[in-house]
Amino acid sequence: MQLTWLKAFHLVASHGGFTAASNAMNVSQPTVSSQVKSLEQYYGVELFFRRGHKVELSPLGRSLSLVTSSLFGHEEEACSLLRSAKKLGHGELRLAAVGPHDVMKIVAAFKKKNPAITLSVALDHAPEVTRQLTDFKADVAVLAQQSQDAAFYSEAFSRHRIIVIAHPTHPLAARSNGTIELQALAGESMIVRESGSTTRQSFERACQKNGVEVVTSMELNSREAIIEAVSLGLGISVVAEPEFQPHPNLVALNFSNIEISIGSFITCLAERRNRPHIKLFFDVASTLRTTKSD
Repeated sequence: MQLTWLKAFHLVASHGGFTAASNAMNVSQPTVSSQVKSLEQYYGVELFFRRGHKVELSPLGRSLSLVTSSLFGHEEEACSLLRSAKKLGHGELRLAAVGPHDVMKIVAAFKKKNPAITLSVALDHAPEVTRQLTDFKADVAVLAQQSQDAAFYSEAFSRHRIIVIAHPTHPLAARSNGTIELQALAGESMIVRESGSTTRQSFERACQKNGVEVVTSMELNSREAIIEAVSLGLGISVVAEPEFQPHPNLVALNFSNIEISIGSFITCLAERRNRPHIKLFFDVASTLRTTKSD
C-alpha cells in the first residue's frame, strides 16, 4: 500500500498537480488526493503546501521527490527498454545540453543513421541539465565540465577556444588586428555570465594566473543576452568560439599570447551507459569526437 501512496505522491510532484497526476494514473482526482493524504497521515508529515487549486512541494516533499524520481524513473526505464527491445531503430531519446553547437552536431549525424528514433533536445544551465539526468527526464546530456561524481559516466567530445567579443567602436576592437593580449583587458569593464558559467570560470582562472584584473560591469544569465548587450555597445565579453556568429555590431578577437578553452562532455547516468539508445548516441558521438576521452 505504501508503494501505491508513494507512486501517487511522485506523479503529483512530477506533473505539478493532482488533476494531472490522476490523468497519468488513469484514476479519479479524489483517489490520488486520498492516497497522498494517507501517506502524509501515516508518517505525520506535510509533503505539499496547498494553496487553492495549486500545490507546492514542502521542503520534505522536495527531498522525497528526489528519491521517488529515481525509484519510479527505473520503472519507466524498464518499460521503455521493453518497448524498444523488438525494434532498436525506433523509440525516443531525450537530450539535454548547456548549448546548441555540439549537441546539434551529434543530432545531425545521429538522425542520418537512425531516422526513425525521435529526438528531443532541451537547453538549460548546467545544474538543471544535470538534474534532468538524475530525474530521468533526459537520457544523455552535453555538458561543459566532466562530472567527478561516480554516479555519472562521461566522455570528452571537443574543446572550444574562448574569444573576446566587442562592439566595432570599442577602443580594443579599433586598435586590434583580430587579436588581443590577455593583459590588454586589465581594468576593462566586462559583461559576464552567471558565476556557474564554465566559460566565465575558465576566463577568470586565466586572469588570476596571469595577474590581470578586470571589472565586472554587468552579469547576465544567457549567452544570447551577452551577445545582444555587446552588440549594443554596453561592454565587452568572452564567449566560446562556436557561440559567435558574424554580426555587423560585433568583432571577434582571439587571444594572441594565451589559449583559454572549455571542453564538452557527453554524459549519462553511469548505470544507464549501456542502454541501447544511449549507447547508440555515444557511438555516434565517438565518430565525431575532436578530443580524446579521459
